[in-house]
Amino acid sequence: MDIFAIGDIHGQYDMLEVLLKDWNQETEKLIVLGDLIDRGPDSQKVVSLVKSLVQDKKAIAIKGNHECMYLDWVAHPESLVTYYLPSGGVQTLESYLGKNNVSYLMGSAMANRMKSEFQDVERFFKSMALYEEVGDLVFVHAGVDLSEEDWEDTNPNDFQWIREPFFYLPNETGKTFIFGHTPTQTLNENKSPDIWLSKDKTRIAIDGGATYGGFLHGLHITDDAFRNVFVDKTLTLKEGKNWKEILNTYFPLM
Repeated sequence: MDIFAIGDIHGQYDMLEVLLKDWNQETEKLIVLGDLIDRGPDSQKVVSLVKSLVQDKKAIAIKGNHECMYLDWVAHPESLVTYYLPSGGVQTLESYLGKNNVSYLMGSAMANRMKSEFQDVERFFKSMALYEEVGDLVFVHAGVDLSEEDWEDTNPNDFQWIREPFFYLPNETGKTFIFGHTPTQTLNENKSPDIWLSKDKTRIAIDGGATYGGFLHGLHITDDAFRNVFVDKTLTLKEGKNWKEILNTYFPLM
């Protein structure tokens, strides 16, 4: 099948709804690159929708660093409350528990409620994949360790957290990596939320910083082209770049 990959959502349910209108469920496998939660207002609705797409439509959900942060906090709510809540956890817990029930002083109480009332969240996050490999393409949240002889030997945490080494080390894996995690505004020289392409054309970043007023990106991938669509803060679906010429020149395809 063809592929439709979606970058970091961060609780932006309305943007996700609009973007999914461009997904062809009959011909495209859906791959969501993690960070479903935190910072945005509707994490509960995003998680519920993506979980249903995994169960009913065989979509693939990649584990992001924010899913990992949530799991760490649930396991150690008192000691990690100041680690998770300031990183967008407040908004996630408010979407589940209500604004009046979220406080830095209620770590254990909040965790106990999440464990008892929303057990499916923890199970779903634990079930998420570290990456999805499709032919010569690898879909991952943050990236891989290109200094390893085999990229699959990457430290599990690096799949969710790595940044600079992955961007700039030579990629001799024969793979093209599609990833999120790092907003493209920090990668593009012009600070644009457009998709970022590495100089060697083997790394494609699609976290458009939706939660910061940027874009929620989707990437349609066929055997001869990459076509980008995105939703902006006005909830308008727009066409991005069509990279057929670049693909034919540089990419080893599926």
